[in-house]
Amino acid sequence: MTQVAAGDPRVVLGELTSVFDRIDPRDLERLADTVLDAARVFAAGQGRSGLVAAAFAVRLGHLGKETHVVGEATAPAVGAGDLVVVLSRSGTKRITLHQVQSALAAGAQVAALCADAHAPLTRAASVAVVLPVHDVQTRQHAGSLFEQAALILLDSLCWRLQTTLGRTDAELAARHDNLQ
Repeated sequence: MTQVAAGDPRVVLGELTSVFDRIDPRDLERLADTVLDAARVFAAGQGRSGLVAAAFAVRLGHLGKETHVVGEATAPAVGAGDLVVVLSRSGTKRITLHQVQSALAAGAQVAALCADAHAPLTRAASVAVVLPVHDVQTRQHAGSLFEQAALILLDSLCWRLQTTLGRTDAELAARHDNLQ
């Protein structure tokens, strides 16, 4: 039997495949429809989940969807017709739940990506995608599997949205940052 070296990307890919094999595709359909129907999308998360949320916001912006990152100085007030997409492995962080309650009170919808189907975040969301990372034996450190799965899932969602909206790669590239 071949010994697998620490850091072998094939191990990570195998773990991610195990997570994606356990996701309900109907939840992904609901998330895609909800994003398409939203007037504006706000992306939120704490720590590394927040970085993945920000990456998602960038992709949606390339698609032409008005998108903001919660907590950024330029983010406007959320309101009716808006969608707040929240990423949290635990679904229990106080600041995240406060943001969710504020969004709901303002009339926005909430979509959650969470590892726990029974977490307060998942229960509060109108649309939830559970990334069942706790069901997968991982060799990685501290929640890495959740963030990786969330990034890949959201990038795949954006690919689907691009196809649904009929956007070309050239249209997305035209919206890319040109100040670099």
